[in-house]
Amino acid sequence: MFGDRFDDNLAQTMGIADRLQKQGTRIYAFHVGGKSRSRNAYEQLAERTGGAFVQLSDQRAFARVMPVIAAYLLRPAEALQALPAPKDADVKALVDRLKLQPSTADPLRLTWRKS
Repeated sequence: MFGDRFDDNLAQTMGIADRLQKQGTRIYAFHVGGKSRSRNAYEQLAERTGGAFVQLSDQRAFARVMPVIAAYLLRPAEALQALPAPKDADVKALVDRLKLQPSTADPLRLTWRKS
């Protein structure tokens, strides 16, 4: 999730996050801006599900971190090993945070269901 505000009921949203976590879903949250209430909500949601939180410097930073998170979700071990040392502060913050993630044997599995 990416944004600069959080207007929902945090307690209710944490209940949803708990259900998602039980299904194996992790929230990767990227916050922009100085609103501490929103920042804290994003951070709590990511932590609650075993995901990762990164405070970004500005909205353009999302475009710089998105390729890293996409590669990580598809092939966690390979993605972190293949990355050169990031020069961008936002990318470095993400990579440092992802290195702390617990190892997972199951990369993201994409499935398509026909309705």
